[in-house]
Amino acid sequence: MKKVFLISVDGFRPEMVDENYCNFLKQLAKNNFYINNMRSMIPPITLPCFFSVFFGVNPFTHGVFYNIIPDEYKVESPNLFEVLEENRIESYAFFNWGTLEKSFGRKGIYGKRKFVDDLTINGDKKMVEEILSFPTDSLPNVFYLYLGALDEVGHKDGWMSNSYIETAKVVDSLIEKLFNRFAGDYDFIIHSDHGGYEYGHYVIMEEIMNVPFIYYSPEKSLCNLKKLAPSIVDIAPTILSLFNIEAPSLWEGSSIL
Repeated sequence: MKKVFLISVDGFRPEMVDENYCNFLKQLAKNNFYINNMRSMIPPITLPCFFSVFFGVNPFTHGVFYNIIPDEYKVESPNLFEVLEENRIESYAFFNWGTLEKSFGRKGIYGKRKFVDDLTINGDKKMVEEILSFPTDSLPNVFYLYLGALDEVGHKDGWMSNSYIETAKVVDSLIEKLFNRFAGDYDFIIHSDHGGYEYGHYVIMEEIMNVPFIYYSPEKSLCNLKKLAPSIVDIAPTILSLFNIEAPSLWEGSSIL
């Protein structure tokens, strides 16, 4: 069965790929499918963006506009992890921002989850090392990894600051380690939820709304973009298309591959 590795780098601007900061990702983008202008959501805030990624709908549909929502908040459209589970596709999610779990659907039902309570680059490293230690005979069909450190650095020191760039380089090296271990068996999708400008990402501007999207497959050559203006709401339908699963009718995005 197909295997997919989805990596979300919070607050990752496409300049990190385009301008020789992240050398591995730049080379991966050059040799595979890459766009540097996938659109974020309005508002370009982390939790609303990830509700759009995993529930396949825009914020005006799912109703999440801030990083704080009630624990019992429910969305009508199916969640990506729910659809995968219903199709007997095993998933395992790693993340180091606890609030993100609210975008995964109902806790303990759809897929396995591992929360690492360390929203620094050390937390990113811990998750990667744990994934790298997985035995070959127990790998899930879908790995999900959320890397949260870069966004924290952006808020603290500023987007495109020296510390932001250096953190992005470490993230690049972590993704390279995962790629070297799993690229023979997994398709990789690497993306961000939003960019950032100065110390935040709360207004509508290109530095915030444009995010990178990279797709690699060991089985496919370069593919053509099927959608002229893709956004992060298209990520879940794209993943389902790799498993030949039709997107739920309530989803507003569509596969871009």
